[in-house]
Amino acid sequence: MMEKQRDDQMDNIRAILIFCVVTGHVISNFGETTGTDAVYKIIFSFHMPAFLFVSGYFARYNPKKLFASLFPLYVIFQIAQYLERWLILGITDGNWEMGGFDFFIPQWTLWYLVALMMFQ
Repeated sequence: MMEKQRDDQMDNIRAILIFCVVTGHVISNFGETTGTDAVYKIIFSFHMPAFLFVSGYFARYNPKKLFASLFPLYVIFQIAQYLERWLILGITDGNWEMGGFDFFIPQWTLWYLVALMMFQ
């Protein structure tokens, strides 16, 4: 049985992109200067499109299988994040009203799953 070979170039690209994500988040939380703002904007202008490209590079193209595996994750996490936000707002602010749920507007980072489903 032949073992799959790792693509060292792609591993290095992913490592650089992960470093960019961490650096961008650190800058956004601790840096408020013009220079750090410029670095933040540069990093966030390319790192997520690059992640989508790398994800597409490694994806096996089977639209039905891909949609069948990603869509349930989207539904579960979309509902879970909405319920989490409702619970936190209810506990902290006393606001227990159920409102504002829109299935077609991804919560938090779920846009990435939507993008993967659309671009594959």
